[in-house]
Amino acid sequence: AGYCPKFFFPINLPEFPTALTLNDNLIVGNLYRSDIFFKVFRESFIDPEQDNAKIIKDCTEVLPIAQKPVHRVALLNNRALAYCFLKKYEESRLDFEEAEKIDQRDPWLKAGYALLLSEVGEYEKALEKIDHAINIDKRDGILWFNRGQIFQKKNDFRNAMDNFKIAIRLLERGLVKADVFFNCGLLSSEVNDFQNGLYYFGSAQQMYFEVSNPVKASTSLFFKGFCL
Repeated sequence: AGYCPKFFFPINLPEFPTALTLNDNLIVGNLYRSDIFFKVFRESFIDPEQDNAKIIKDCTEVLPIAQKPVHRVALLNNRALAYCFLKKYEESRLDFEEAEKIDQRDPWLKAGYALLLSEVGEYEKALEKIDHAINIDKRDGILWFNRGQIFQKKNDFRNAMDNFKIAIRLLERGLVKADVFFNCGLLSSEVNDFQNGLYYFGSAQQMYFEVSNPVKASTSLFFKGFCL
C-alpha cells in the first residue's frame, strides 16, 4: 500500500483544577496550542516540519516549570511525537522513556511509543506497547486502528484487517472512522478483493464529505475507480 495515514492521537490534555497558577496557565496554553497543531496537521494544511519544530520549542520551554507529573507526561508525549514526525527518532525515544518513568498507565503514551517503534521497524516491540494500551482501554477504537496499522506496515494484511474491523465497530462516524474505512479499502485492493474495496472506499468517501474533507473524499473516489 502506498498510503498509510499517520496514527491518530487525541492530544493528552489532563484535567486542571479551577484555580490555576501562572505556571499552570502557561502549561495549559502550550497544550492547547499543541491541540490546534495536531488537529490541523492531520488535514495537511500546514508545513509539518515548521510546526513540529514549534511544538518542540514550546514543550522544551515549559518543561522546566512543569512540576505536576501529569503535566510533564503530557509535554514529553507531545514533544516525543513531534520528534517522531520529524524523524528524530532517538530524541523521540528518550522523551517516551522519560515519560514512562513517570506514568506506566497512560494508554496514549503507550500508543505514541508504539508509533515510534513501528516507524523504526521494531514491530514486535510496537505491538507490545499498543497491546499494553489496549489492555488499559479495550473500548477505544483508535487504539485498535493503531494496532492494525502496525500489522499493515508489516504487510500482515489479515491481522491488519481484523483490527480495522474492530475499530470500525467501536468508532463513531467521523474522520478517524473514515481513515479506517480507507485503509480497509487499501488492504482489500492489495489482495484483489475489489468488491469489498469498492464498499470501503465508498464508505470512506461519504464520511469524508460528512466531515467536510473534500481532499480525502476525492482521494477515496480516485482509489475507488481502481476497484471498478
